[in-house]
Amino acid sequence: MERMYNEEFNDAYADVEEGMYFEDRKAQEIMDRSVTLSNGHYQLKLPFRQGPPDLPDSLPRVERRLTWLKGKM
Repeated sequence: MERMYNEEFNDAYADVEEGMYFEDRKAQEIMDRSVTLSNGHYQLKLPFRQGPPDLPDSLPRVERRLTWLKGKM
C-alpha cells in the first residue's frame, strides 16, 4: 500500500523552491531574515511591498468613456 501511495503521489515531494517566482523568493527571504524568538513566540516581518504603486491619473479617460456610454444608450 505504501509503495502504491509513493508511486501515485511522487510529485508531492518535488522541490518547492524550483517553482517559486521572483517575488515569492524575495518574500521568503524577507521572512527568513526577520525571524526572532521573543518570549517563547516566533515573530517575523510580513513581506509587504514597499510603498503604493505609481498609477497614472485615469479620471479623464473614465469621464470620456462614461460620456461615450451615455451617448450610446
